[in-house]
Amino acid sequence: MFKNSPFEDYPIEFKEINSTDFPEFKVDAKKIIKPDEKGFITTELLSSIELDSKNTIVINAAVGQGKTYSIIEIVKQYFKSNEDYLVFIVSPFVSLIEQYHQKLINQDIQEKDIFRYELLGTEKCPNYLEKSIHIVTANCLLGNPGDDALINSKAKREYINTLSSFCQKTNKKVIFIYDEIHDAIHNFKEKYIFNLWKWKNSIHKNYVISATFNEASKIVIEYLAELTDDKIQIIESLRIRNKENQSDLNLHYCNSQFFNNETPELVNLIQDLIKRDKEIDILCFSKTLSLSIIENKTEGAGKLLYQKYDKINNCTSDFIKDSKKGKTSPQNRYNPNLCNVGTNFKSGVSIEKDNHAFVIIFPPNGAKMPFQNFYGIFSNGINSIIQALARQRKKGEIHLLLPLPDKINYISLPFSNDKKKFTFFKNVYENICNQKDTKELIEYNSLAKQRDLLYEFYSNELKGNVINEIQLVQNTNRVNKVRLEFPEFKLFVLEDGEIYLANKFQFFGGDLSAYITYSAITNQFINCTLNTIISKKVLVLDENNMESQLINFYNTYYYEETHQSYFIYLNDPLYFKVLKDTIFKETQIFFKVGDKFKTIKKNGKDKTSKQFEAVLLNLVRKYKRKNYTDINETNQLLSNYLSESISLSLNSDSKEYSQYNKAYIESFKYLNVLRERMIKSINSLQVKGENINYLSQDPSEDFIPLNEEENFKNLINFFSTEENPIMIGMLNLSELFKGKTLTSQKKEIYKLILKLFFETELYRLPTGKRERVKKITKIKELPNPDKVFNWLIKPDYDFPEGFFTTEMIEEGTETIKSILNKN
Repeated sequence: MFKNSPFEDYPIEFKEINSTDFPEFKVDAKKIIKPDEKGFITTELLSSIELDSKNTIVINAAVGQGKTYSIIEIVKQYFKSNEDYLVFIVSPFVSLIEQYHQKLINQDIQEKDIFRYELLGTEKCPNYLEKSIHIVTANCLLGNPGDDALINSKAKREYINTLSSFCQKTNKKVIFIYDEIHDAIHNFKEKYIFNLWKWKNSIHKNYVISATFNEASKIVIEYLAELTDDKIQIIESLRIRNKENQSDLNLHYCNSQFFNNETPELVNLIQDLIKRDKEIDILCFSKTLSLSIIENKTEGAGKLLYQKYDKINNCTSDFIKDSKKGKTSPQNRYNPNLCNVGTNFKSGVSIEKDNHAFVIIFPPNGAKMPFQNFYGIFSNGINSIIQALARQRKKGEIHLLLPLPDKINYISLPFSNDKKKFTFFKNVYENICNQKDTKELIEYNSLAKQRDLLYEFYSNELKGNVINEIQLVQNTNRVNKVRLEFPEFKLFVLEDGEIYLANKFQFFGGDLSAYITYSAITNQFINCTLNTIISKKVLVLDENNMESQLINFYNTYYYEETHQSYFIYLNDPLYFKVLKDTIFKETQIFFKVGDKFKTIKKNGKDKTSKQFEAVLLNLVRKYKRKNYTDINETNQLLSNYLSESISLSLNSDSKEYSQYNKAYIESFKYLNVLRERMIKSINSLQVKGENINYLSQDPSEDFIPLNEEENFKNLINFFSTEENPIMIGMLNLSELFKGKTLTSQKKEIYKLILKLFFETELYRLPTGKRERVKKITKIKELPNPDKVFNWLIKPDYDFPEGFFTTEMIEEGTETIKSILNKN
């Protein structure tokens, strides 16, 4: 947890199940159980259950508290009982059947006593009437055929019909254990519930188990409890953190519109994990992104993974059809012995690898749409986040790649009256969140409020929109007409409630990053605690205070000893270049105009971006050369650049420098030749006792004689192909000369020198044709070369693009010294 965080023991909010949720049922007083010292609930849970009583038991327990182990223990007790029980373990996924099967075998329950749903319709299908324990899927039990059929297979129907009749005839007591019920809710449609009534005369008990109950699951509980004489027992575990088992949670924010195999934040993360020899699994929000990583062996994150692993296991839920049996079986399941990348292990899988890093890639900004979010496996909202994080069962690392969250209404927070918590949260969140304006701030909403929100929408908008028509239909004689009834509130909650909450409310799933960030800061995840936040810093500037704001930002983040020990060894242009690259890499920079925010881009050609880089250059002058002057206009900056470059060139020997610097020196020496020529050609005129010095607005024909044209072309070529970092985007002299004739280029260079090396006024001569000229009020002197920003790049410092990294900054002085010595 973050140092000095006031949320270390802050209560974990979860969806409670209470007796008041079921006013039409017989509900015992809720039993609260506490995990043991290792964080498990099995012992106290089993002591709270009466195996012989007929009812529906709701077990609301946190992730990682041993629910699966408890299920196996419950099955064992029924299996060893003197009573004649038949037990169903009902899973939401086919992929979990093998897991339950293996755990039963490990508990000395023999193969002959277990039936696995996967064997239905195959030649290996045994006589299931002889089996005491059945592992099936919820869709099999309820007869849900899926999206590709109208009715489930004949083999499944015969299995359910034969077995239910057999149990009724032989007076077997049937136990149903619904694990991970949150992932099976879609099977409990009204038309499928009739299949459960096949067991009405033989059902003895339902166990409904989840760590992430929701409003829809309460409707499922009602359907099930009706089969157990309306009796419900609620057992709820305390959410207690076991710090010894908590993984380190690391948040990596990336504001890219889309994520792909080459997203820099993902590549950097995978590179770091491989460098530290971590075992890696990657859960992706989309199949497309998963495959882009799996199938790319030559670039990006995929390339890095294939350098570590011979094989990457594709976990993207393909189905392979057996044409002979007409049966489909899921492939690409999670493999604990491989590096897994995919979408289908968000729930039901336990990752128990040593030295493990679990990477989860959430939907980027581009997946957020006005009416429906394209969030892939996270489309159903916040419960899917809790389930995904819970896959990490042993202490390790969890890394989340996610976009910046939008702004939140701090007053809506449940601890807004607690100054210490409120200030801590706001300080952290404010440095992470997206600074762009949004139509509405994100509002915190408690989980307990969800039913009220759903009912308000249902009654006021959904049903309210057609309430008169509903009454009209009810008052109309429709004998023998097709049924026309508006769906009741509970059916709306069951079928559409979670989707509505996830899409309508930012905090419940519209902005997944906001929920994750809130939960991480306030310590809401039971199996992990916040370790690091890797995010671009946010810098907001305004026109009147840009310079002071940038100075404060620089002093806060970069004028530390570690940065100075790094930058001090760079010559001036590399100092500026590396600092600029570092700031843009680590910072999201906005320019505020009124209530609008404009992004400042690196090397941007717009006025604001150029102005920012000019102010940044002034900082470099201030801290590196100690000759800080207030320059924030492109012309002033260009004038200084050219003056300093001439001064340096006149005092440098091109033989000591690289080929690039030779061109630099010779070009600026020649520029000074033209400057001196213009100074010598200044005309003077006495007007009413005042000495008027002036130059023509256009060059004379012999301004650049024929024998100097090669020198002039070299100068223009240098300006047109300049690669010095200060010239890119911000000044861009090449635009002056591009596509122009030699005569026009001569005029441009003349005007440039006149504008930047002289202070002038427009003046009309009092004689002759009264020619318009430039009155010279001042000739700018060249600066002392020892006191200027040194634009020359010596060979030892001429490193390739991206040579210096943030990692080097952190390693400090000794690393930089050794690099410079080697070069």
